[in-house]
Amino acid sequence: MKKEPNGQVIVAAVFVLVIVALLGIVAVSILSTESFSVVKNLQGIQALNIAEAGIRFTVATSLAADSNFQNNSDFGPVALSPGSFSVHYITKFRTTCWLEVTGTVSGVSRVVRARVRKNSLSSLLTDFAAYVGNPSGGGTLTFHHASKIIGSFYYFGSIVMVNDPPSLPVQTDGIIESVSISPPPATGIPTYYEDWEPIATAEPVAWDNTYYDNWLSLANQWGAVDPGWNNSSVDLSTYPNRTAIFRKVIIKGSTTITGPGTICATGNPNGGDFQTWGNSNVRFVGPVRIIARGTGNSITFNGATVFTSTPEIIALDSLHISDTTTTPADAILYAKGAGGSNILIDVNAIVGGSILAPYGEVTCKGNGWIRGLVYADSFHTYDRTTLEGGGIYKNAADFLNDSMAIQNPDVLPPTLPFGLSFEASASSFEVYNWRETY
Repeated sequence: MKKEPNGQVIVAAVFVLVIVALLGIVAVSILSTESFSVVKNLQGIQALNIAEAGIRFTVATSLAADSNFQNNSDFGPVALSPGSFSVHYITKFRTTCWLEVTGTVSGVSRVVRARVRKNSLSSLLTDFAAYVGNPSGGGTLTFHHASKIIGSFYYFGSIVMVNDPPSLPVQTDGIIESVSISPPPATGIPTYYEDWEPIATAEPVAWDNTYYDNWLSLANQWGAVDPGWNNSSVDLSTYPNRTAIFRKVIIKGSTTITGPGTICATGNPNGGDFQTWGNSNVRFVGPVRIIARGTGNSITFNGATVFTSTPEIIALDSLHISDTTTTPADAILYAKGAGGSNILIDVNAIVGGSILAPYGEVTCKGNGWIRGLVYADSFHTYDRTTLEGGGIYKNAADFLNDSMAIQNPDVLPPTLPFGLSFEASASSFEVYNWRETY
């Protein structure tokens, strides 16, 4: 007689079916989750690629041919299959900016940040209060005694900030770029500086001295004795080729010299110098070029010497400007430093234009104020002085005694001095510090 299955077998069969069903559901869920993760991961990679493409798009369409990044605005979203990107400017200077580009695909976003800079000489002047970039490496630059930076500062070496009192900030705006900085960012921000970024390279700057050597050769000849200008009125058009050539020139009193024209202090065989006397009120009206081949202080401006139009001051050795002497924004002041001397701005002088000491040092002290472009082998500033505009140096001394470095492109000269070339080539365009933020 055949037996019917009992209830236990039926229950076991149902249990097996339930287990198989649950395993199927779990398997489907795992496959679905894995597929979802794969899709999201793919979309994240696509979003990152789109963000990076947005950087390249911005460089190619907005920055490569742009001479002033400060006028650029955020934009986006811009469609780029299979998603889009949006561009945000974190910081903007004339030829340097920090971009943040967000790429998005189906709600998944990735953000890439990068600094973009045109590696031209103009960017070094306009984007930094001072650019100190000796490619062979610099020593330690110290800020102390209430010294201050207003704007950005670049130094290829170590920076130490020891202002007294310690609570007094050194930098009040911008970013400091250097090999290292003390105190370090963990303790130095915001006590001493606004922001800091490490650097590992320095861009060399070329100089061509041909223009100035040609003018100095003009003064390499015999001249007449000192003209003895004292409370005089001198018109350079009365001299042959508007060029007055003397062995030595000392100007006193309320003398007015009218250009255009050239004055040479030759002093052969030993070199002659050019001076405006202390307590004088010498005025140069119209464009005037002054050339002196004297050793030591080739050219010295004392008293209330004033230039009302474009002057070119070319010294074989050193140039000393003091008292209340002033020069306009288009002036050229050059010292070759044949004897290792320098350009000294001293005692309340306000010097505008291009201050050029390619082989020597520019020193500013005694309430001196430089407003313009400075190019020198090195510089030194102290005693309540101000360096405003943009400066490029190979080396730097300390900042101390209430000295200030102010980034201000608006006071740079309207035309560039001979010897410097500011043209940027396509190969000098750089994107650096490229990194994904999330």
